[in-house]
Amino acid sequence: MLETQKDYRKCLPCTWSYVRHDTSLSTRTLARKLENIGVEVSYRTIGRHLSSIGYVKRLPKATPILTETHKKHR
Repeated sequence: MLETQKDYRKCLPCTWSYVRHDTSLSTRTLARKLENIGVEVSYRTIGRHLSSIGYVKRLPKATPILTETHKKHR
């Protein structure tokens, strides 16, 4: 098990690879995945580190699908 903050930072690349592979993962799920490989870390710490490297989880803005009539009126 990793004991220090520096040890956790060694696992940041694996955390980032989890996020890039599946963007629907929550920070709690990521904490559980890291726990399975021997890294005990809080989900809040994961969220803080992801935001420090610029990751922002946002859903795309919902927009209506334009019909041909809509397109003609534009």
